[in-house]
Amino acid sequence: MTRDTPAPAEPDIHRISRALGRLRVLTGRRVISRVAIANVAPGAELSFIDVLTLVPGCDPGATASPDSAAAPVAAPFDGATPPAAGGGGAAVSAEGAGIAPGGAGLSAPAGPEAATDCPGTTVGAVARAMRIDPSRASRLISEMVARGLLARVASPSDARSSLVVRTELGERLHAEMRSVKHRLIGEALDGWPPEMVASFAEQFECFIDLWGARIDAIGDG
Repeated sequence: MTRDTPAPAEPDIHRISRALGRLRVLTGRRVISRVAIANVAPGAELSFIDVLTLVPGCDPGATASPDSAAAPVAAPFDGATPPAAGGGGAAVSAEGAGIAPGGAGLSAPAGPEAATDCPGTTVGAVARAMRIDPSRASRLISEMVARGLLARVASPSDARSSLVVRTELGERLHAEMRSVKHRLIGEALDGWPPEMVASFAEQFECFIDLWGARIDAIGDG
């Protein structure tokens, strides 16, 4: 806001605040994550979804998901419940598809510490991004490795350390989550003129960026 821009009107701020409250309640139900887990990895923890958005696949061109939970207040829209709370992933029956049609993933490297050129990430990076203790992040990742969702690979820059990457199953679960989310967003916006959707996408993204920066500043202060 510049000096020439008037402050937002209180009624408008109240409407936005109320909408955020409704969004928190809706996302707190974690319906999207539950659907994806039920379809691909029944019994997995809901918090596994948050980790998968931060860990790249075993592909030299792969990066963390644009739906990443890396920003503390910009966690996946289907999960406002703090990741540290954990909790089991109660399976529910539903349907979905994949990121790229078919949700094709990539096989895990041979062996638990196989050498690789995968971009991977560290346990510490996951802990910082999710704002949880390193010990909890380590436990989550170990459970995900045991379930075949992640694999540990040797760091190409430091043979003494390892990185984690998504396996084929992890790719499928991550793809399913995004597919279900995108389908629901599309259904919610059905009937909106394209220009209205484009404007909303731009303004909503801008607001989330600014909101996240303000929350970060308070949380890190």
